[in-house]
Amino acid sequence: MNFRDALLEKIESNNKEEKNCEICPGFCCTYTSNSMQITPLEAFEIYQSLGKIDEELREKLLKCIVDFRLDKEIFISRYKSVRRTYTCPFFQHKNVGCSLPFEVKPYGCLAFNPLEKKVSTEGHCASDKASLEKVDEISFCKNEELKKKYQINWEKRPIPLALLDVEKVLSH
Repeated sequence: MNFRDALLEKIESNNKEEKNCEICPGFCCTYTSNSMQITPLEAFEIYQSLGKIDEELREKLLKCIVDFRLDKEIFISRYKSVRRTYTCPFFQHKNVGCSLPFEVKPYGCLAFNPLEKKVSTEGHCASDKASLEKVDEISFCKNEELKKKYQINWEKRPIPLALLDVEKVLSH
């Protein structure tokens, strides 16, 4: 069993206990709560599942970058910047509204789950930080390999920036 399967099993277990997102408007996907950043590995997985970035998606990605100023870093120390919030370009503005399949959904999204039954308000979900630390350990070598092979100089980036970076390195 791979790590994604373990996260999916947790989601399935939560669903059986009625701890799900079915009546939630998707706070975790919008600028009110979302600051999701993905690794090169996750970006490559998403990109490959898409086949390519079509013009409609490219416009969504670029609009998201501009609207939420994702390309502008605000540093709080020499090496640490503030994570910006943004509405995910894959959010379909409805309950359980992500258009990405579970097979490529970012690990951070899979690990962010309801803490109680039938969540419908913000603040009743949390990230499984222990699981995310484990996935970082497991995927470290693959991420380093991709970074070296494609000369990628970032650890994690917001989804729109990461996908456009991957498109750029694969087109050269």
